[in-house]
Amino acid sequence: MIKTLVIFCSLFFSIQIEKLYSDLIISEFMANNDGNLLDEDNEPSDWIELSNRSNTPLSLDEYFLTDDEDEPKKWKLPNRVIPPNGYIVFFASGKNRVNDQSESHTNFSLSANGEYLALTFDGSPISEFSQNYPDQYKNISYGFNDTQKVEGYFSEPTPGKQNSLVRYTGKVADTRFDIDRGFYNDPFNVTITTKTKGATIIYTT
Repeated sequence: MIKTLVIFCSLFFSIQIEKLYSDLIISEFMANNDGNLLDEDNEPSDWIELSNRSNTPLSLDEYFLTDDEDEPKKWKLPNRVIPPNGYIVFFASGKNRVNDQSESHTNFSLSANGEYLALTFDGSPISEFSQNYPDQYKNISYGFNDTQKVEGYFSEPTPGKQNSLVRYTGKVADTRFDIDRGFYNDPFNVTITTKTKGATIIYTT
């Protein structure tokens, strides 16, 4: 009897771990949509793309999306199945529409100024942008590229399709010259700085 109980507990634990660390991820999203993708109301709603990176179909039962770390079960995903190596897109409009056959909308919208975003399974995060994703720009999507193994911005958004190459991982803040522009007769040294940490400034004449 004891041996049977131990085997059962071990099997249950393994199943939970497999679900928790599944191949379902937030692969791409757009938080500043200015007409890149229109919803069924012909409105440019922001959107979130999920990717099934496994070779088997994946049910979305018990999965949630949230923009609040304190509310991991904020929006329950519809009862859909993502095919192997497939994608699904949800609009992040705040319209709160759940449809098992066509377009669905989360009950929250995305901030272009950066915020928390996560996919959770039964309340536990399995794919997240934490603490916050960075500032977002018009019609530029953000996400993860499997080939490059890097997170960043996509200049060519691909909702529902394989992601393009990450073009850049961030934007550099404005540069500042310690000497005002103008005409000078004598040579001088100039210092150029930016608030972006780790940035390399290249100056040519």
